[in-house]
Amino acid sequence: MPPHSDLVQESRLETSYSLNSTRHIFYERGTSGRDRRVRLKERWKRQKRLGQGAYGTVWLEKCDRPARPNGPTVRAVKEIPFDSTTADDIDYHLELEAVMKFSQQRYLPSFVQSFGWFDTPEAIFITMEYVPNGDLQKYLANPIPEDEAKVIACQLAEGLRHMHRNGFTHRDLKPG
Repeated sequence: MPPHSDLVQESRLETSYSLNSTRHIFYERGTSGRDRRVRLKERWKRQKRLGQGAYGTVWLEKCDRPARPNGPTVRAVKEIPFDSTTADDIDYHLELEAVMKFSQQRYLPSFVQSFGWFDTPEAIFITMEYVPNGDLQKYLANPIPEDEAKVIACQLAEGLRHMHRNGFTHRDLKPG
């Protein structure tokens, strides 16, 4: 994998693992300018599988030891294995670059926010905000009013416009 951009590298989470949990370490400033950085630890436990796609699995995780007062307590984690059957189809560097780029403040209305990423020798894990109502395909299982369909179509078009203007394409977009 080629070297990561600054944006991607700065989004990497310092991580350690135990049998059934993932721990992240964060550093924050102390309360005054003279204080040293404070080391904070969070522990996340996998709860259930949210979905499975061609390139990986998305898991729901819960933080049972939050370290940051305003940090998330649940998250979705996309696991993309370094699998020989998909490795030729995935540019992991480009995937991380796109996720981290569109997690910036100016794109938040159009994209799910990422909280960072980490990896193991077996896979890359991208942490994201959890959307409790599920994905669009699940939402579209029942008919929706035309006005609502127009709003959704406009939101999708806006997200794609942001991507295309920044030189990215979505390789797995599918109708609901």
